[in-house]
Amino acid sequence: MSKLRVNRMNNLLKEELSWIIRHEIDSAEVGFITITNVKASPDLKQAKVYVSFIGNEDDKKALKILKEAVKPIKKLLAQRTNLRFTPELFFYKDDTAEEARKIEELFDRIKSEPSEENVDE
Repeated sequence: MSKLRVNRMNNLLKEELSWIIRHEIDSAEVGFITITNVKASPDLKQAKVYVSFIGNEDDKKALKILKEAVKPIKKLLAQRTNLRFTPELFFYKDDTAEEARKIEELFDRIKSEPSEENVDE
């Protein structure tokens, strides 16, 4: 499969899954869900869906709810798209923002510590 086709599929899946989750998943249970990335396999039969959660203290519970709802989500995705084959969906928590925050904290800590050059003076 061409990279262009896989990229178009990733964008389509991200857009449609965002709509489905926003309108069909109970936000009281999971908080606000953002789909940060979708990576379809080259044969377009599987897709990894990366999500982040806001307003939910228990990310594991929210991710479990999404994983349990994968069949109805896939069914709605098939109805909303004109695809010959709807890929299997696998949901993963996206830790990118959390990792970036940890790195920022490390940089801040390094900036606040006295450097060796200043200690000798």
